[in-house]
Order: sequence, then C-alpha cells, then structure tokens
Amino acid sequence: MEFNLVRLVITVRLDTNIADPLALFGLNSCFAEAFRRVSGCRGPYDAECPHCRSFSQSLSTDPAAVRRHQKPSLPFAFSLPLLPSSPNLGGQTELFLTIVGSAIQDVSCYLDALKLAFSSFGPAGRYVVMPVRAEAVDYYGARSLVWEAGKEKRDENLVLLSADGLQRTCTLAADEVKLRIVTPLRLLSGGKPVSELTFSALARCLFRRITSLAYHYGGHEADLDFRWLAERSREISCTDGDFHWQGGTGKQGGIVGSGTFRGDLNEFHPFLLLGEYLQCGKGATYGYGAFRLEKSSGDLS
Repeated sequence: MEFNLVRLVITVRLDTNIADPLALFGLNSCFAEAFRRVSGCRGPYDAECPHCRSFSQSLSTDPAAVRRHQKPSLPFAFSLPLLPSSPNLGGQTELFLTIVGSAIQDVSCYLDALKLAFSSFGPAGRYVVMPVRAEAVDYYGARSLVWEAGKEKRDENLVLLSADGLQRTCTLAADEVKLRIVTPLRLLSGGKPVSELTFSALARCLFRRITSLAYHYGGHEADLDFRWLAERSREISCTDGDFHWQGGTGKQGGIVGSGTFRGDLNEFHPFLLLGEYLQCGKGATYGYGAFRLEKSSGDLS
C-alpha cells in the first residue's frame, strides 16, 4: 500500500498548573481555529490554503469513491499523554503528531497552530502549555531535531515514512499479535458504541480510516478485496484478553485493555502497523483509540 507520513514528537512545557490529567485532549476544541488563523485562510475553496488542505474534508467528485470512502478523515493524528499530578508548573511532557500525505507540506503550520492553540485553552482559557521542541522520528525511534524554540525550523531533518517501510522494518508474527489499547477506543455499530472488542470490529475500522486517508491525501486507491478481508477478520480469535469499557457513557469513555489475537494475520499487518501511528475509532484525530503492538522483540512499542 502506498502511504507516506511524518511522525513528530513534540516536547511541551506546562506554564501553568493544570489539575486535569486529560487537559491536552481539549486540543480538539481549539486546534482547527488556531490552524485557520496561522494559515491566513481566505475561504473554504482555496486550494492553495494549508487550512483548506487539512480541514475542508471535501468529498471526491467520483461517485464510486464517495460510496467507498465517504467523508475523508482529517490528515493527521495527535497521540496525547496524561499530565502528571498537580502541582506540575514547569514540568515537561511529550506528545506525538502524525501527518499524512499531501498535508506533510504544511508542517510549519501545524507547529505554529499548536503553539497558538496551547497559548490559551481549557476552562476560561487559563491553561498555558509551551511547545519547546519538535523532532522527527524514524522507523527505529531515532530522532532528528526539526524545530526548537528561538531557532529556525530545519525542514531537511523531516523523515518521510511509508507503509511499505513500516512492514520492512517492523516485524509482526504471522499467527498472533498482542495489542494494548492505551487511550479509550470508541467504535460504533449502527450509530451505537461497541462495548466488547472483536478483531473484526477493530480491523474494519482500520480499513475504513486508512484507505480513506490513502485515497484523499495520498492519491492511492488500495487494490484489495475488503469484503474478503472483512470475512477473514471474523476468523481471528482473542485469547487472554482483558478488554473492557472505561469512563462511563461520556465522550471520554471507551474500550481499554490488552489481549492476544490469533489466526492468519499476515493480510492485516499493514493496517495494524499504520494504526499504531494513526489510531482509530471516534476521536482518533485528537488522541483517542491509540494502541500498541508487540513486535518481534516481545516488547510493546
């Protein structure tokens, strides 16, 4: 599957005490507007506007593509941490940002928008978080400095990753994969939340998300029989699983836990590997539905 992305790890400093450990997940309420402001967006149909490239979610002019992919996902995903207990003024933490396909050209806008969004957010805008450094991550986790506060951005240090590259460098077992969900995963079926996780539900969500991103932002139509894959996904079983619902019925609720999926998993490897970077389910763009896979080393990444 042809699919390019950039993975950034962004170090931020807490410039106010923040009592809510989930405060950074509030980024979903202010990031789009911050991006619009820093990009100088002139309107919803400006093809040269970075904000329009990332947030317009324009439907394809091809009716068949609309049936397959419907409304495109946003071409990025934040992986957000829980904050340490207050008082935490001056403390630092890291978040990850993955940017996909055509949106990669707008890395500068993403960083500027993040700085603006974090300059005043949360209740009454009283939280302040300062990004201090952004580094690009390669397949093996090595980092290259892209930006540091007070210095020029170094575009030459961006590391372009691909779906094929992930498969070459990240080995998964053919017949079993251990998976740990680290932020609540919210899958819907018939418009209602799914409370029990099956591999089929996870796989079908990943199919939809990743093929939509590849088509709309990478210009690539995956040549795969998804009906056949969906049927095969039903044959994958889960053992020693402790997946369970956490967080009540609100927007922060979802499935968490870990388990081992067993069966013929080769065809699903590309989607699982990309899912680590892009997450899945409702709220995936802003930190929900993050999971980690066990690689050949036996460690969860």
